[in-house]
Amino acid sequence: MRRPRRHEAEKQPLNSAQRWRDAVLASLHSYCRREQTRVVDRQAFISAELGAIVAATHSRGATPHQTLSKEVQKLRDEGLVEFLAAGRYLLLDAPINVEDEELPVEAIDLAIRRNRLKLGIVDTASTSALARRRQGQERLRTLTLQNYSAVCAVCDVDDLKLLIASHVVGWAASPEHRGDLANVICLCRFHDALFEAGYWSLTADLRVVKRCEGLRRMVRAVLDGMSEFRVPSNHPPLPEYVDRHRRNAGLDRLS
Repeated sequence: MRRPRRHEAEKQPLNSAQRWRDAVLASLHSYCRREQTRVVDRQAFISAELGAIVAATHSRGATPHQTLSKEVQKLRDEGLVEFLAAGRYLLLDAPINVEDEELPVEAIDLAIRRNRLKLGIVDTASTSALARRRQGQERLRTLTLQNYSAVCAVCDVDDLKLLIASHVVGWAASPEHRGDLANVICLCRFHDALFEAGYWSLTADLRVVKRCEGLRRMVRAVLDGMSEFRVPSNHPPLPEYVDRHRRNAGLDRLS
């Protein structure tokens, strides 16, 4: 039997599973656009969209609710949907601007962990949008401290008042990476200031490199007090971020 030519293959009908998957995803998008939210209430979604899904898939089964649940689980396995408490879903197939809507903390944390939350991308003077941005920044700090067990990554400072969620590639330099946990390190205020000023950096394999020449006594004392970088169990700094920081600091020759 001859294989169908490319244009013939493109005309082949979708199988039932693919039709269901695409119809459910399209209905999730429809629901989110209509409700202006990325948080989907399961029961409201079923009431509003199940009929359209059944019609789109030409389904004749007796248990469309069960098929819908299976397809949502598959979308979760693909990383397009996450499950929230109280029978809700979070649609994560595209980045979420934190300023756009009031999200529950659970949703913000999931979006940050999945590197789907965007901070400060939307240009706004709205009081509510700025409050949402601050909440996103606070959750980023909280998750960063959790990731590093609330201790500076290069010394033993564990006073929360002295700890910073420090961006490897700076806030202004790379807006698209502001919400990426792999671009944020827990540092004390002393080592954060010297990191930002380029007195020390990290190699791609996360070894500490320091500036050695022309140092004042206090700066040298802080640098001498550094320990090895403690790699977190989750979201370690990505090589592309530390390489960029090290180049900008002029410390490439020391790596």
